[in-house]
Amino acid sequence: MSAGAAADSARDPQQRPREIGGIGLISHCGHALRTPLNAILGFAQILALDRNHPLTPLQKERVDQIQAAGWQLLQMIDDAVELARIGAGRLNVSLGSVRLGPVLRNSLARLGTQAAAGRVQLEEGPGLEAAVWVDPERLRQIVANLLLGALQCDRGGPVRLGVRAGVDGSATIWVQGTAPTMSQGHLEKMFLPLDDDLARDDVAGKNVQVSLALTQKLIELIGGSLQVHRDALPPFELRLRLRAAGADGEAPRLADAA
Repeated sequence: MSAGAAADSARDPQQRPREIGGIGLISHCGHALRTPLNAILGFAQILALDRNHPLTPLQKERVDQIQAAGWQLLQMIDDAVELARIGAGRLNVSLGSVRLGPVLRNSLARLGTQAAAGRVQLEEGPGLEAAVWVDPERLRQIVANLLLGALQCDRGGPVRLGVRAGVDGSATIWVQGTAPTMSQGHLEKMFLPLDDDLARDDVAGKNVQVSLALTQKLIELIGGSLQVHRDALPPFELRLRLRAAGADGEAPRLADAA
């Protein structure tokens, strides 16, 4: 902000409150919500781990549901805060040359029990050796969120993950599932935060809308592009296209970044 703009802001008593009222208010609410939510999750874990007073199978199932819903809500809070930070221009990315194989395997590890149960299958191939120009931490977050969205859509079906290398050195990460109950329109609307059609309809995946909306913004920040593809019949496919790293792991040339 220039000195003149700072002076104008100081003279306008409403300017600074408006800035604080955006990201500041959402961050404050996020912190306020985390406190009681962490208490709920903590007590649920105490109940689950209490060896002196073990839970019955039915009680354990109910406590597991409390924990699952709590962790999902905590993720939604964090995603909402990050969306606000992106909107305020306060979320930075650190781009560099990254090989895709380790990043994708790390993203699978983030899924925990859902990946361990065999629902997600990583297709090995030469594409995993591709080097792209991204922020590795944000890419891990993006892939994990796309996989969670696909798992939510599939309602118990398998999800496949792999990489296609382009002739120009770029790479496309693909996530494929079945989602027999979802139309092309619903798949595309999943990336709009709190879309009214998804909120009204009983559509799988609506619980991850905020996460997927954040994912779309993160993809734009790292210079990638996302496509949602589906033929007349299942499966559907999410395609994340990433720019190739330049020679010797340097930044792509301006012509390559277009």
